[in-house]
Amino acid sequence: MAGTDPAADDPTSAADDPPPAGDLPRDPASAEATADTIAQLRTMLADHAAGRLPSDLWQASEPAAGTGEAVASPEPVPPGSEPAPESVPARRSAPAGGPVPTGRSAPDPAGVPAAEEERERAREIALQQLSFSARSRHQLAQAMTARDVPEPIVTELLDRFEQVGLIDDAEYAAMLVRTRYRERGLARPALAQELRRKGITGPPADAALDQIDSGDERAAARDLIARRIRSMGEVEPAKRRQRLYALLARRGYAAAVAVSVVDEALAAEGLNRY
Repeated sequence: MAGTDPAADDPTSAADDPPPAGDLPRDPASAEATADTIAQLRTMLADHAAGRLPSDLWQASEPAAGTGEAVASPEPVPPGSEPAPESVPARRSAPAGGPVPTGRSAPDPAGVPAAEEERERAREIALQQLSFSARSRHQLAQAMTARDVPEPIVTELLDRFEQVGLIDDAEYAAMLVRTRYRERGLARPALAQELRRKGITGPPADAALDQIDSGDERAAARDLIARRIRSMGEVEPAKRRQRLYALLARRGYAAAVAVSVVDEALAAEGLNRY
């Protein structure tokens, strides 16, 4: 406070009345305040500067309108724990009943984690699919889209999976062609159709199909027919031939290859006269 307080030269009063904090305004009524009242005002001022009280500090201590009751003052803070008023930045006032702004926005517990939760859900779906067997990028995208994962998150996740090698359409296509050819005897047209169903086309599909040449196809067709003839029993010759043709057609073999291989197998069995 500007000027000199006459009580400062009185040694008896110095031990009783603590000095005022900063430039705390004092009117004639406050000049007669007790030491406890001054300490309370200092505490309220420090709380206000620290953002622990609303900006209408002085009105808050007056009687509430229409009630005649005074609003309770905050509990005093132990001496020495309050920050200096001039060192605390000004705070914005908050709406009545709301939190006091602190200058930093707290994380939104509802909005901030939402995108990460979607990413985690997408990862779980994709990893579950891959735990059963290898999958193409297209298959994983279909699985996540069917579970309503947003398209941007699907793309982001699949790009990341490709970077770390969890999905590789070229490798998957090559493996699929070898497996289907060996286990089911599929010809190139049928293999190409299956790759398209998995969403694999273009260079990855072409490179995978190049593993099977015409000689391989014919060898697979002969093996299919030989096994089927042994299991046909006493089927009449006309139906036997028809069923063998249909078998190779379902596996993707051209008609010329089917006729040639079937006739060759029936001749070896002594049945080509039918």
